[in-house]
Amino acid sequence: MQAEHFSTFKQLHHADSPLVLVNIWDAGGAVLLQAAGAKALATGSAI
Repeated sequence: MQAEHFSTFKQLHHADSPLVLVNIWDAGGAVLLQAAGAKALATGSAI
């Protein structure tokens, strides 16, 4: 499954439209962005 996610993420970098990564800090925010249609998320360090 991890290889499938890598392949999907790589394809997003080569799409016709720019890949926008939103930096999210918590699981609740990630769920909201997923529901809003985000294709990928970035994460920040908790430290």
